Amino acid sequence: MEAYRQALENNPSLIAGKTVVDVGCGTGILSMFAARGGAARVVGVEASAAMAGIARANVSANALGERVRVVHARAEALTADDLPAGGADVLVSEWMGYALLFEAMLDAVLLVRDRFLRPGGAILPDLLAVHAAGAGRRGGRAGLLARRLRLPHAGRGGQGG
Repeated sequence: MEAYRQALENNPSLIAGKTVVDVGCGTGILSMFAARGGAARVVGVEASAAMAGIARANVSANALGERVRVVHARAEALTADDLPAGGADVLVSEWMGYALLFEAMLDAVLLVRDRFLRPGGAILPDLLAVHAAGAGRRGGRAGLLARRLRLPHAGRGGQGG
């Protein structure tokens, strides 16, 4: 979580004055980091009504309600009316879930990217390195598997990069 905080709060060239969408915002922590980093507007999108309520309470408790709005909706149901005019400059999400297997939000992030990310926009994080090592019964390693996954930042009409 500290890496997210640093990326969102200490990266003014990416965040300051921008519109940020937090896909699967949960408690709203990433939305609040973006607001504290200078985002002009932040929209947290959360499918769970209970979690959306918690996110709203957290935003209010941190006096960030003027810049952070939480939308109770699945990412797939998000509409242009849910976002500020023109879409998003930055998408943020804990899209990888647990070990890339559970609660993964990658499909939702890619859908929001394709529908609402402005050309030249950014996704945080956009790179993931996965390392896995097999183990034998005697404790030996069966080998190391490493794979990198990069999310292109192609927004509406933009080019991947």
